Parts: sequence; C-alpha cells; structure tokens
Amino acid sequence: MERVRYRLERYLKDFVWVLDYLIWLVFSPYKFVSFPKKIRSVLVVEDIGLGDLLVTTPVIRALAKKYGPVDVLVKSGMEPVLDYNPYVRRTLTKIDQNYDLGVILHARTNGNYKLSKLLKRHCRFRIGCTRVGLREGKGFFLHRKTLPSFRIKKKVQDNFDVIRTIGLDGDTQIDAYTSYVPKKKGYIVFHTHGAYDTHNWFVEKWVSLANKVKKPIVFTGVDSVYVEKIISQLGKKNVFNATKTSISEYFGWIKRADCVVTVDTSAMHVAAAFDRKVISLFGAGDSRVWKPNPQTQESIVLRKGDCHSCHKTVCALGNKQCMDLIGVDDVLLALDRKDCVDQ
Repeated sequence: MERVRYRLERYLKDFVWVLDYLIWLVFSPYKFVSFPKKIRSVLVVEDIGLGDLLVTTPVIRALAKKYGPVDVLVKSGMEPVLDYNPYVRRTLTKIDQNYDLGVILHARTNGNYKLSKLLKRHCRFRIGCTRVGLREGKGFFLHRKTLPSFRIKKKVQDNFDVIRTIGLDGDTQIDAYTSYVPKKKGYIVFHTHGAYDTHNWFVEKWVSLANKVKKPIVFTGVDSVYVEKIISQLGKKNVFNATKTSISEYFGWIKRADCVVTVDTSAMHVAAAFDRKVISLFGAGDSRVWKPNPQTQESIVLRKGDCHSCHKTVCALGNKQCMDLIGVDDVLLALDRKDCVDQ
C-alpha cells in the first residue's frame, strides 16, 4: 500500500509540474522578453544544504566563465562551502543589490514562486528550475523555465538544464577548496549519518565494520552524539572524531583520506570534488540522481533489495529495510576492491 501511495504522489507531482509549466506558457508575459545583450552581474540561488550547494558548482563555473565571477545566495551557515572558489565573487544570505541575471537552482526557504517574485525586483532577467514539490509555487515571474522532463538524470545535469535555457552548458566536475591539512595520514573516513534518518545506516553495523578495518578511521559529520555511540564501542581502536570541525576542516579530512565510506549525503560530493575513492550507501535516495563521480577514481554504490530510492525522509515501512540489507561484508568487499583495507 505504501509503495502504491508513493507512486501516486510521484504521478501527482509530475502532473502539477506539467500543469504549472502550461499555465506559465499560456499566461506569463515574461516569456516574451528577449535575453539581454549584455550581462554584467549574475546572482545564483541555491539555499539548501552543503551537498546540494556543491553540486551547483559546475553551473556556477559555467556562468562565471561566460560573465565573470557570480554572487551566490545561500542558506545561512553555508557561506564557507564556497570559500576560495575563484568563480564566486560573494556569498549572500539576503539580496542587497540589483543584477542583470538571476538563476534559481534550488529555493527551499522561499519556494520558487516567492523567490521569483523577489528576484523580479532585483534581477533584470530571471531563469530557474521548476522541478519542485507538490504544493510549492514554481516561478511564474521567470523569463525562462525548464521544460518538464521525466527522464531520470544526474542532479548536475538537472542544474545544467536551467542554464541551457539561455544557451550555456559546461563540464560536470564539482569544485571544492580548503586550506586545512590534517596531521594524520593513511586513514579512512567514515561519514555515518546525513540529514535524513532514512539515509542512515545502523550504529551496530558501523561498529562491526570499524572493528574489521585495520587502518585508522576518521569520523566526520555533524551529529557528534551519534558518532560517540559508535566510538564508545570500539575500545582502543585507532579512531578520531572530526565531527566538531569547520567546513574547511571537514573538506581537508576528506581531501587527504585514502578512501571515504559514506551514506547518501554531502561527503559523497566532497569526495568527488577532491577525487577520492568513495563508497556510498544508498537507501531512500536515488543513486541515479546523486551518485558521486570523481574525475578519475571510480565510485562504488551499494544499494540492495527492491525497496529503495523513495526519497522519503521517514521510512514508510518503519524498518529502513533498504539500508538494513546492506551488510558489513558488502562494504568490506567494496573497500577491498578499492585497495583501502590491509589484508
């Protein structure tokens, strides 16, 4: 029953998406406005989390190469994610000037409709994504909107669809920068948890995995309590809790890791940006959309069973079956394939 309900919700979202696009196509006067001949300033909007922000960096780079460094509107606290990025002029948490071009890649705080209305006062020309939730407004005041497409694609490509409406494209390499250099060497990073419980593995499995890995382990993430539950059961195992660190330090730990084992969250994309070997454990998230792609290192995705990729933040079955099916031996085998364990 829950799977039927999930499918119905997806179909309804797709229907609303198409209906919204048709309303914009028929009634919006903004679609008739020509693209400006000269663009001197660009604002990009991505106000969700760390991983989502990193996945927008290929679009930021493509825009900057065409028009010069851009300003980026982010969620408060996410400003350091774009530190040292040569394609970013400023990171903002509120709009404080006018721009020639406004680009909405993701708008959770205000929704696309409210944000497109806000940008109407600050941006001469506005483009944006329209693939948002069921009830959120989808950007009536945009001059260009992405055409509805139901093909499953990587999130980076979904973002590129936005700037393709004005004839731009680019490469998909994610950008991340850090000045932090850890003193430790020869370690594996375990990123044990994400923002949603449906993405998380289980404490007892992390403990079992850690006890079978001979290399030192560095734990990253934001939930130090969750990590301490794991570390407290590891005795004299060589581990380090790096949860209480800055974003730059977090990036530094992953940049110099021999390998990264992570659930479906930002650590995957940080690892991809720094071309680290990465093993990603997928449950509710869809690996076809979010799978990390390091430049030269092959990533390994672990996903098992037939109940996964539901995008739910709370498990409809109540047991996180999709994550439970991923065994410790599955991860060990993946680590062995990556030459990340000492035999």
